[in-house]
Amino acid sequence: MLNRAALSTLDSIEEFIELAYKEEWTDGLPVYPATPKLLDEMLGYLGRDPQEIIGVVHPGDGEATVEKIAINCIMAGCRPEYAPVVIAAVEAMTDPSFMLSPLQSTGSPALLCMVSGPAVKQLGFNTREWVFGGNGGRANATIGRALRLVHWNIGRARAGALMKGTMGHPAAWSYCIGEESELNPWPPFTTDLGLAADVSAVTLFKAGTHLPVWSASELVDISQSISLLADELGALRPVPDYMRGQRNIILVINPSYAQLLAKAGITKQEFKQALAKQAYSWASPVDFVSGQYLKTDIEQAPEGPANPLRLPVIPEVNDLIVVVSGAPGAARSQCTAIAGFSHVGKGFISKPVHFPKGASHASSL
Repeated sequence: MLNRAALSTLDSIEEFIELAYKEEWTDGLPVYPATPKLLDEMLGYLGRDPQEIIGVVHPGDGEATVEKIAINCIMAGCRPEYAPVVIAAVEAMTDPSFMLSPLQSTGSPALLCMVSGPAVKQLGFNTREWVFGGNGGRANATIGRALRLVHWNIGRARAGALMKGTMGHPAAWSYCIGEESELNPWPPFTTDLGLAADVSAVTLFKAGTHLPVWSASELVDISQSISLLADELGALRPVPDYMRGQRNIILVINPSYAQLLAKAGITKQEFKQALAKQAYSWASPVDFVSGQYLKTDIEQAPEGPANPLRLPVIPEVNDLIVVVSGAPGAARSQCTAIAGFSHVGKGFISKPVHFPKGASHASSL
């Protein structure tokens, strides 16, 4: 990484691009040069000690200082006011209770970063069409990208070296969304965390499966739509007991469907409880402990909740996170389910965002 003791003098942006690839400062996409001017602007905005250590980033155990985080923010294309969100995300990713170890596994999960609270609107997040990417939102793309570069450059999370994902995850380049506020009929996700509604927060989630799901709410009544959505969640499959890990699911529902639920008098908690009660799936056709092939047993097993091979996808209501984001409109039945599994540490973690006092674009804490 560049630092104050090792600056490079280059004649053009093209030279920097080639230098970044040569020094492996990027995982493949081009990055911006962190010039002294841009770094001074970002550090000046933050008003923090540049050498303050926010945390130690696994798997390479690099110390994430404010200055190093700022450098990666600049390389990702962040504006200075985005940096507090990235710092909060680094606090989350380096929290000992979270543990990044699963990201090194062959299963190739990616870090999903979700921002809630006033900062979403004030930083200009795109929370409507194409919320998960390719939407032109600078905050979405560059905050997610900065977190990826922190993991890559400070945590030395290099594919084939300390990262052994068999297939990888396409969202790992930048996986960041904001929670919709104006069209959300329920209190913001920050209140689910026990924080005030006017506090901004970052939630990190170890994400594996990214699955579009449907409720058919245009065709059936609200109760039936919840049942159909629960059936769709069955595609995520339950986690076998022998894996001894934690399954979490983030269900992102679009504003039109959320409003439909709220109009029917259904709270977010009631919605979660209904899904947890109805979302079942069949056990894996292979018992990975004994090696027994169970497909025939599954096919011949009777229907019904008492079937021992029919398992809940959401064991506990609190294993399910529901947030509102995406485009409103006629396709209100379209939602997205993101499933994660963590054999060590928490499946997700949240941290409040601390903006500099007096910042006009976002609430100070």
